Amino acid sequence: MKYIYTHLEDNVNKIYADMKILNPSDQSIDTISGKLGIEICYKEISSRAIIDQDSRIIILDKRLSNSIRWEKFCHEIGHILFHSGNQLMMPDSFRLYQEWKSNSFMYHFAVPTFMLRSVNLPVEPNQAIQFITRTFKVTPTFAKHRLNLYYQKKFSQMRYVVNG
Repeated sequence: MKYIYTHLEDNVNKIYADMKILNPSDQSIDTISGKLGIEICYKEISSRAIIDQDSRIIILDKRLSNSIRWEKFCHEIGHILFHSGNQLMMPDSFRLYQEWKSNSFMYHFAVPTFMLRSVNLPVEPNQAIQFITRTFKVTPTFAKHRLNLYYQKKFSQMRYVVNG
């Protein structure tokens, strides 16, 4: 069955193709930030993105584990690529919308669908979660959520074909 990518998945695929990153082993904060021209600073403060006319900066909390730092990096990339404005100055509803969009982007950027589809994912859910955790360097909680997103999408397309 042909997999139909969402707009978000297509965007992530294009970003990775433009960076010539095709495998999970090629994903890293340094590589991606270098290719996208984003400065990374490690500090003992919560992670955030700073966008102004001259620079794009992501501050990552150096107290976090590597996996959580990677997840935060992917979230902040969503802000850098798709948002503008100071969240402290915008209405709560718009700030929450930006956060929701960056969270959705984070799951797909950290564990891109095209990469998930190219690996031999174990059938047993706990083994699949462990595989995603190791392969994509994310936390087990993150891997479980991403796996659920992937299966929901995949199985919704199957139902559409069967019922359609």
